[in-house]
Amino acid sequence: MKKGMCVLLATILLFATVGCTGAGGDPVSGATSSKASSVNGSEPASPSDLSSQEETASVETPNADVSFETASLAPATGSVSFDLKAHADAKTALRNPDKGWYLHYYDDGTYNYGAQKSAEWILDYMSYLDHIYIRLPWCTIEPSEGSFQWAIIDTVIKDFADHGVAVSFRITCKEGGSYCPNATPEWVKEAGANGWKLNDGSWQPDYADEVFLQKLDNFHKAFAAHIAGMNVRYVDVGSFGDYGEGNNASSTNEGGSKHKNFPWAAIQKHFDIYAKYYPNHQVVVSDDFIGSGNVTGIGAGGANIRNYVKEHGWTWRDDSICVKWFMENYAETDSVRSPQLFEEIWESRPVIMELEHYTQVLANQWHGDNWRDGAVFKAACQRTHATYAGFHGFINDFMTGKNIQFANEMANLLGYWYFLDKVDVARSGSRLTCKFAWQNKGFAKAYNVYDLDLILTDGKGKDHVLNMKGFDNTAIMPDQALTTSHTVDLGDLPGGEYVVSVRMHKGDTPVLLALDKELKGKDGRYTIGKIAL
Repeated sequence: MKKGMCVLLATILLFATVGCTGAGGDPVSGATSSKASSVNGSEPASPSDLSSQEETASVETPNADVSFETASLAPATGSVSFDLKAHADAKTALRNPDKGWYLHYYDDGTYNYGAQKSAEWILDYMSYLDHIYIRLPWCTIEPSEGSFQWAIIDTVIKDFADHGVAVSFRITCKEGGSYCPNATPEWVKEAGANGWKLNDGSWQPDYADEVFLQKLDNFHKAFAAHIAGMNVRYVDVGSFGDYGEGNNASSTNEGGSKHKNFPWAAIQKHFDIYAKYYPNHQVVVSDDFIGSGNVTGIGAGGANIRNYVKEHGWTWRDDSICVKWFMENYAETDSVRSPQLFEEIWESRPVIMELEHYTQVLANQWHGDNWRDGAVFKAACQRTHATYAGFHGFINDFMTGKNIQFANEMANLLGYWYFLDKVDVARSGSRLTCKFAWQNKGFAKAYNVYDLDLILTDGKGKDHVLNMKGFDNTAIMPDQALTTSHTVDLGDLPGGEYVVSVRMHKGDTPVLLALDKELKGKDGRYTIGKIAL
């Protein structure tokens, strides 16, 4: 720790008495809220260029070179305030659970964009990567009926899982022309499913055909069983529309007519398959199911889609950020066509944003000046309260120059980003009340409840962990301040000197806070002082 920081912490402790321990007791918790200020939002980079990234897995002994003045907590009454605002760190990119960047590992086929690259190689560029996105046509996994090529995904998933990286899926039934003319396996057509040959050389299934739907049902039954137990962030409804995006904009047959219009009754059959087989996964729907106007439009059919998504706890994604047509027609909403879809669900489930193919965004002949050092993409993510964001592209093309700083910043802003401003501790007899003043400067909230501990480490290095029962971090909303209060009994903790640390965690995974790295120790704890009981 820097000398000035040590002096400041010591000064805080000299002017107060402090303590926080306990083992057992019936906790009482509460929270108060107030508004806080909003956050404003080549050659391949080498790992040494990414020094501002921080991993969650550090296990070093905490703060061996830091000395704290010891403050005493009176046995009857006493209180102290640890003011931590001066030790906020808004620059270091944190790798935290359930939020952040994802990478298109397989994109429409097995050749883009992470293919043939190891997890270790990719994480050298983006150590805080949350999950890989596997977007494959159905034919790749089930080339013949009942014969599944699981190794195509299993090897990749295990490689990343060994590094703590999760996975998400989209399995499509219609891709583009020459590179994948039969995303729906040919054996489905041979079994009697109806469809159309298109002018790009591909085959589009009749999405309402009963043979097609039965074979699709069988596939997802097997797929859902296979991924059970994996660390899956979400599963996209990918069985309907071009590239699984919920629209049929490019599906034109050889005669020039378009096969676009499918009623809600047809779409519902696809939704029902996902509802049946993925009840314990977050299911995601592209906003093109609503906004494209070439499926059912935004009339009665669109209302049915929206209601289904809300009632089943599903969420939305936007696959078209910085695409030229959307930039030209929805510039005032940062190329987000349907912001109302995200507004009505983001407080209860995570939102996913996806950038257009990165090299195309940069190419003037494609999109003009639409990248702007990431400003448009950042604004779209902020507008929709995004928790996850990804891009089509090779990571060594993306993580260069100014993009490194941009990616680091977004790693924090996506989802939650917790600042701990102050810790107040008050003692009354054997009862101890601890108050934590929080700010969330991220774009969204957390959707999973994490544990909060106050840890007392005695002179022998033994930890005495006080869990703040009743703590609910999901109540810490973006751009708001929240104080949580927790009261416990001190129990039979012996008197003596203790180092005081704070730790938030999801199981064994730390939830890192925007505090100076010098305060951080093992298990993601942050040391804030030293007390004598």
